[in-house]
Amino acid sequence: MELTINKIKRISLITITVIVSTLLLNYSNYKRYYISIFAIQTVDFNILSHILPAKLSLLLINNNQQEIDKIINSNYGLFGMVITDCKTDKLDCPEQTVLFSTKSWYQQYHLQDLNNRHFDFLRNPPPLLTEQFYRRISSKETELTGQNNQGEIIGRVYYVRRQFPSFWTTQLAWIKKPFSFQDVKLLYTLTFTVITLIGILVYFILDRIEINNFLKEEKYKSKLLETENELLRYRNFNNAFEQIIEQDFSSVIANKLQELDSLLKNILLRINSDANNIIHDIYKAPLLFNADSIPKYIKEIENNREQFNISDELIDLLKNLNNTIKTLKWVVEELRGISRIQSEATLIQEQIKYFQKNLPPSIQDWQIEFIYPDTDLWIDCNPWHLRSIIKNALYNSSSAMKKYRRQLKKEKVNFSGKIKVECKQENNLAIVQIEDNGSGIPEDIITRLYETPERLNQTAGNLSGNGSIIVSAYLSLHNGKVKKQNLNQGARVSFIFPLIKQEA
Repeated sequence: MELTINKIKRISLITITVIVSTLLLNYSNYKRYYISIFAIQTVDFNILSHILPAKLSLLLINNNQQEIDKIINSNYGLFGMVITDCKTDKLDCPEQTVLFSTKSWYQQYHLQDLNNRHFDFLRNPPPLLTEQFYRRISSKETELTGQNNQGEIIGRVYYVRRQFPSFWTTQLAWIKKPFSFQDVKLLYTLTFTVITLIGILVYFILDRIEINNFLKEEKYKSKLLETENELLRYRNFNNAFEQIIEQDFSSVIANKLQELDSLLKNILLRINSDANNIIHDIYKAPLLFNADSIPKYIKEIENNREQFNISDELIDLLKNLNNTIKTLKWVVEELRGISRIQSEATLIQEQIKYFQKNLPPSIQDWQIEFIYPDTDLWIDCNPWHLRSIIKNALYNSSSAMKKYRRQLKKEKVNFSGKIKVECKQENNLAIVQIEDNGSGIPEDIITRLYETPERLNQTAGNLSGNGSIIVSAYLSLHNGKVKKQNLNQGARVSFIFPLIKQEA
């Protein structure tokens, strides 16, 4: 289901990107194409100004209408040439009439189209000198050459540029006939084809990467869950078997306990070895192996963002990816110690201070306060298991506050999440107390949270909701207890361990 949703999102995003990219590139093609047409017409008009007035004047003197008509229609209607009977050298000639005009399927040319258009005089005798020209191919106005022809003015020849269609007009025409290879439509079709092929290629590459990552993640989750469940099964079996021995068979099989203990140790060592192999495979992944160099690459990309035209969205995506890699690396480092079973004399303050300096990235959004007592609190515990208990409790607090913040955001209420971690002593007990100002623990799970070997969040994924199982197992392994309480604002969870004496 998750893969299907991701595919739909990816297809939608790529489709939008293809459409937007096509429009932007097509607009660029449109501008370049018609700028080129404008330049070509400018060159044509310059050439015609040098040779056409003389020939048309001669043909007009001889009244050779057929040859005149051939000349003004020799450009296939790509621009207009209009001959009028104006005999004045003034710029305006409102009384003139059209004698000959280019026949074009692009547009018709009328007297009102001749205002402010480039023209040459037709004279008797025919003019031999060029009186005006375009200095550059991008020029819109002509300049005088300083040369003047003599003779009676018998008419004018106007050069009229074709009126170019708007960008959206050409787009609609292309959509109606996408396989037409006339004018700019060919460029539109080629651009759309290339962008679409690139989009399809990107989709399949991202899809393959996501599938591979999903399969690896599922394999890792399955192995990790199998290892944890196997450990819990053997622990429960061991506890039950000890009860049976104590009640019914202690006098018969007391001599077998040592063999059973050795067997269980070998099993736990094998579980430890399997877990370490999984951790080793993950840790040697290219992203984790080179995790420390990723920020340097991101910094280099930011410094050269303008040179390579890199968007802010891509920079943010790389930073989020870097945070995800940091989280995964932190989890792998913690798993190295968690897979150990042995207990040892553990100083609570030391472990919590280590945890404080190496907070998981996913809980660094909140204001976290750590409070320590003046006296050392020693307990018999695996230090990694102790940190895992605290970590899972903080994860649950963080998750609850994120959900609470989303609810308040819909109501347009600001929320500042706070977590307090305090370790203290009461009689012969060490207490690690975690308190937040979120929405509290749901009433339907508060009695079972951290106390039962069952996954409380049954609607989550294969591993989501297993934090309660892990904490319950570690508390049972190290003779720990838990107390939970909802406050007026938030919740409080206290983990309680028996203190031990540590010789100096």
